[in-house]
Amino acid sequence: MSYGNLASKAVPLQVNNMSHETYLPARLISVVEAAKYLGCGEANVYGLIRSGVLPYVRVGCRKGYRIDREDIDRFIAERKEQKRNIAAAVSTKLPRLDLKHILRRP
Repeated sequence: MSYGNLASKAVPLQVNNMSHETYLPARLISVVEAAKYLGCGEANVYGLIRSGVLPYVRVGCRKGYRIDREDIDRFIAERKEQKRNIAAAVSTKLPRLDLKHILRRP
C-alpha cells in the first residue's frame, strides 16, 4: 500500500535492541494529512469525525485529532461496498426498458 507523501513522516523502530533501525510510516495522521489522503477538504474530515463515521484519537492537549490510517482504509472499503450494494439493488429492481418504438426510422 502506498501512502505517497505521508510516508515521509517515518518513525524509527528498534527491533530486539539491535543496532540498526527500521523506519515505519506514522500510524496516526493529522486531519490535514487525512484530507489529502482522502482527496477532500479538512471540513469534510471534521464532519466525518463529528458524525462518528471516522474514529479519532486525541493526542496531547493541543495536538488535535489524529486518525488511524487503518480506519481511513476501512472507511474507503465500506464506502466502496455500499456503492456496490446500491448498484446491485438498483439493477435488480428496475425492469429493462424496450425503447425500439422511439427509434423509428422514416
